[in-house]
Amino acid sequence: MKKNLLTICILFIGVCLLSGCSEYLELKPDAKMAIPKTVQDCELLLNDYGTFNNVYPYVGEIASDNYFMNSSDWEVINEIDDKNAYIWLDIPAVLSKQWQMPYKVVFSANLIMEVLDKINTPSQEDWEVCYGTALFFRAFAFHQLLDVFTEVYQPNNAASTLGIPLRLSSNMEQSLPRASLEKSYDQTISDYKKAITLLPTIVQSKGLPAKASAYAGLARLLLSMQNYEEAYKYADSALTLNAQLLDYEQMNADLENPFVPFNNEVLFQASSTYTSVLSEGYAKIEMELYDAYEDGDLRKRLFFRENGSDKVFRGSYNGNPVGIFVGLTTAEMFLVKAECAVRLENFDSAKAALNQLLKKRWRSTSFQEVSENDATKLLEIVLWERRKELLFRGQRWPDLKRLNLDAQFRKHLRAQ
Repeated sequence: MKKNLLTICILFIGVCLLSGCSEYLELKPDAKMAIPKTVQDCELLLNDYGTFNNVYPYVGEIASDNYFMNSSDWEVINEIDDKNAYIWLDIPAVLSKQWQMPYKVVFSANLIMEVLDKINTPSQEDWEVCYGTALFFRAFAFHQLLDVFTEVYQPNNAASTLGIPLRLSSNMEQSLPRASLEKSYDQTISDYKKAITLLPTIVQSKGLPAKASAYAGLARLLLSMQNYEEAYKYADSALTLNAQLLDYEQMNADLENPFVPFNNEVLFQASSTYTSVLSEGYAKIEMELYDAYEDGDLRKRLFFRENGSDKVFRGSYNGNPVGIFVGLTTAEMFLVKAECAVRLENFDSAKAALNQLLKKRWRSTSFQEVSENDATKLLEIVLWERRKELLFRGQRWPDLKRLNLDAQFRKHLRAQ
């Protein structure tokens, strides 16, 4: 199977997609839908996992480089939109579910906030939690759209680069142009920051955000903006509240699905919609990537299984192949903190964060702490660990975009 050679810096599928999306933004909710009127109504709506948690785009992962498909497998893929996305062809057809579903999250979050504004009892804890949760969901949906469908953020041109339509009300009659990339990121940052002030430290379900979830979402967003100082701060804040890591040495690699959803590392559980392209039956792991896991690295067995002569991924934090996991974890925050610390020349902090993660990923008899002091080499180590840890997490595409700004890490994509 061949993809055309194309530099990532010009492969922004959103540039082609967003101009043709007005029909999806104009879809109206069911007229029979009951309008919430109380805080309790809003709580019930926010607990709708199918609406808020497993609706996010996967097309960026399809377009990235962690896997390949054989020609024979590609030929039998039933979903023509996803099939075409793999070869970067006829991308607008993918839009119906990839673009529409996050905006349904935005609509629902806006509606809930409007109801809460009318109730106007912000001193009540349940009101604050509902409002903060709705803000977080809107921010997370905007964030997913920015990661997949826009160009990489660059401060020198963000004000003149197109971002996404910023729907801040439930009025579906309103026709909105695409905001600038700068305004799109500013709004998403604002939503995350407001959510932080309202969300509780502990929630009963990881399908709902806690304060650490909003810190983590903001850290991820700021990293994509190359704002390393702020990303470091918010990743550290998330870890201050929750730094639990799974000990992979205690995991059972013989299980078909070693990982369960809502595990101790998860700060916020979310997934994409399903596509067979990224399933174990079709997506073959690039051998360069597989070989990067050394023998003492427990991820090598937990993340992969053999499919004939190929290796396939089975390490989803969803617990089963319902879609790729795109949520937030403590492990990702350790990596954000480590990368930002290297770039800020705080090498001791970088190594401490990285080693704290890797100690839980390696067999105890094989683990050796990272002790590299050369800035360039240490950054290479951190970025490789980021790629190995966040496999099929929806983060490779935004990473390719931002790293392509640096000649040292720029990569041209080719298919096998």
